[in-house]
Amino acid sequence: MSDVVAMMIAVAAGAADAGADVAGVGPLRLCAPVPAHAVRPTAARNGNARHIRTTEQELAIRAVPGAGRGRIAGQLLTESMLLSMIGGAAGIAVAYALPHGLVALDPLKIARVGDVAIDGRVLAFTAAVAFVTGVLFGTVPALHASRLELQPALKEGGRHSPGGTGWLRRVLLIGEVAASVVLVAAAMLLSRSFARLLDVDAGFNPAHVLTLRTSLPEANYPDAAAMARAYSDVGRRLRESPGVTAAGAVTGLPLASTRGDWSIVLEGDPPTGRLNRAADWQVVTPGYFEALGTPLRAGRTFADADRADTLRVIVINDTMARRFWPGRNPLGRRLTMGRNDRWITVVGVVGDVRHRGLAEPARAEMYRPHTQFRYGDTTGPAVSTMTFVVRMVADPLAATSYARAAIAAVDPGLGISDVATMNQVVADATSDRQLNMLLFLLLGGLALVLATVGVYGVVAYSVTQRTHEIGVRMAIGARSRDVARMVLGDGGRMAVAGVAIGSVIALAGARLIRGLLFEVSATDPLTFAVVGGGLLVLTLLASYVPARRATRVDPMIALRGA
Repeated sequence: MSDVVAMMIAVAAGAADAGADVAGVGPLRLCAPVPAHAVRPTAARNGNARHIRTTEQELAIRAVPGAGRGRIAGQLLTESMLLSMIGGAAGIAVAYALPHGLVALDPLKIARVGDVAIDGRVLAFTAAVAFVTGVLFGTVPALHASRLELQPALKEGGRHSPGGTGWLRRVLLIGEVAASVVLVAAAMLLSRSFARLLDVDAGFNPAHVLTLRTSLPEANYPDAAAMARAYSDVGRRLRESPGVTAAGAVTGLPLASTRGDWSIVLEGDPPTGRLNRAADWQVVTPGYFEALGTPLRAGRTFADADRADTLRVIVINDTMARRFWPGRNPLGRRLTMGRNDRWITVVGVVGDVRHRGLAEPARAEMYRPHTQFRYGDTTGPAVSTMTFVVRMVADPLAATSYARAAIAAVDPGLGISDVATMNQVVADATSDRQLNMLLFLLLGGLALVLATVGVYGVVAYSVTQRTHEIGVRMAIGARSRDVARMVLGDGGRMAVAGVAIGSVIALAGARLIRGLLFEVSATDPLTFAVVGGGLLVLTLLASYVPARRATRVDPMIALRGA
């Protein structure tokens, strides 16, 4: 498990500066403390293994030839540190390969994961964690060896009572189960949140859609009319290309950008004292809504006939229609934008599109045709940078060559950038949340495995230590199912304690993950019930093999071995 610690340190520390923020919490920064939780099962496995392997008889035999207690203790401590350092080195190797594996998760496109690197900070911190883990959990068997009484240990043939250091193994195992609850609960919450996020109606159909950006230099296009003609010509040529069903341009793609609010005044508002109305806005060309797959609710969208010298028109979304004209038909209504006193007529209503992200509710939004929009007033500049959206019958990437040809036909000096399918745009918008989910799923899964193996190891060790006791019980009439119930109860009690402690910790720390969840409560009772119940079932299954072996103990052999 030390390799997992190193791997998580590499991802968290090496990529902390690369991750974008989600709800004010950087996803990789949120995961940065996770290695501390991973150290618990690491330490538990290390310390538990040392106790199981190092029996009193073995230590006593080492001491008989004259090896001092200090020398034996030092040897045990060295072995423990060596195991931890080997695990840390293996972890660095895994961490080095992890970013390449994440990059290979195409088309998920986890943002900037390629920037993750193993630097000096990661190496130093990993070495420190491995060293401290080895020292802390090698000290207990070392101290135990220094206090060992040789003659009783040799006479008992290595047989232990269930007491002694057994409490430490149980405490470590309970902590292991508790850490598993925390990690698995977080992973389940993030997974459910991500699934709900992907079910959100974004307001468009991303299938078979290509996006690409181009910009008209003001030096070559000194007036707004020239820019409008250029974008109209490119759009027309794209729509005439084979396999293209629709094409248009927009100032900012959904999920990726927004223009911000623009103050508006509705016809009929009082002339004095503004009502502080505002709506988000975009500038588009004809064919954009059809290319994106945004449904038309009422009226019409823009056409080539909407020119600078015709009726000034605007298309609004559902939310804007409901907010500013509740219960009324918004078509034909008029408004002004900012200080401009020229009326703009609503000619269409389209579905809501989530420009600010899938997790953000739709806002009031209005769309202006590129041919009519000017910054400031009628003499202001037009929009010079636009992103084309091209809908294809089949492979959207095939439209790349058509776009290059269409743009080159209008102006050979123009280029394109940010070429991506709309599915990639959606994946990029959710990549931070997906990375959180993957990391917690990885740690949660490993913690589950360790907790299960840990329960098996502790219960099996307890059965071995209590062989004489089990033999006595069976000799005086205990049935096999009574012995099995005793062993299963031993593992079950530790699991219940771990689940209870882990649930309390997870609930107390719920606020840390709340900002990363979507339509899922950080204290969702169903999640905690499934996690707790699942862990209890796993621990009982892990205890089953030792319990079954305990029922097969021959009382006569067990009593003779005493």
